[in-house]
Amino acid sequence: MKYEIIMHIIGMSFVIIGILTYFSAHPAIAQEAFTVRELPCARGGMTIYGKAYIPRGRGRRTAVIISHGFGGTHASSAPYAEAFAKSGVASYIFDFCGGSDDSKSGGSMLEMSVLTEADDLNAVIDFVETLDFVDADNLFLMGRSQGGYVSALVASRRMAEVRGLVLLYPAFVIDEDMRRLRDSEDGIPERHEIMGSAVGRVYFEDALKVDIYNEIKGYGRDVLIMHGDMDETVPVSCSERAAEIYESAELVVLEGAGHGFQGTQLAWAVKKALEYIAGHRR
Repeated sequence: MKYEIIMHIIGMSFVIIGILTYFSAHPAIAQEAFTVRELPCARGGMTIYGKAYIPRGRGRRTAVIISHGFGGTHASSAPYAEAFAKSGVASYIFDFCGGSDDSKSGGSMLEMSVLTEADDLNAVIDFVETLDFVDADNLFLMGRSQGGYVSALVASRRMAEVRGLVLLYPAFVIDEDMRRLRDSEDGIPERHEIMGSAVGRVYFEDALKVDIYNEIKGYGRDVLIMHGDMDETVPVSCSERAAEIYESAELVVLEGAGHGFQGTQLAWAVKKALEYIAGHRR
């Protein structure tokens, strides 16, 4: 009897060792508190490629839709989505149609503008609100650079649905840049290079239709803005002006940060965003 008990204990030990060895060889299985699912949606006749980061467990979750910047893809939003999901907040990241040459969504950069991206984001919101793991009453938008511009524009027009808004170095300089380029060229160009990528005439035309600082007045909820004081692409003064225009906004300036957050800057931005979300959900 005693021998059987000892052998049983030894056998169980080998099982436990085997499990631990397996998980050490597959750390993602042992550590990840979320799942990732490819969930594309559509706008008109074009597909919008997207991924959902879903915290494990049942029930509807607070969710954040994260919009990438000019020339980017959903992949650049993944570090934020992973961090949010590990903290119990669902995320949806996607490629704007024509958002970059590497986009998995439809369209080309020559057909892209801030207004086509606003249409994309509206389609994404409609889709995300239907997902069974999303609490549509606690839906937040987060955008970086041009994605911040687009998120701010859409939030101002859908305030009833957008519970909160987080903007990282939002590109509120686009209107001014387009006016300057138009005035320095012979009218609006059919094609122009911006940061190494070609955009079409519609990019200029649509940007010139929008008065972004007037638009954002429509969003009356609290807004969190984060911007680096060393940003040479979008001056921090753009966010300072936005913070004054919004009815209620907190502007956090990161010392030494440029146009994009990395390492400890990114971790700090995630922490600040999660605090904001926790303080503003129903």
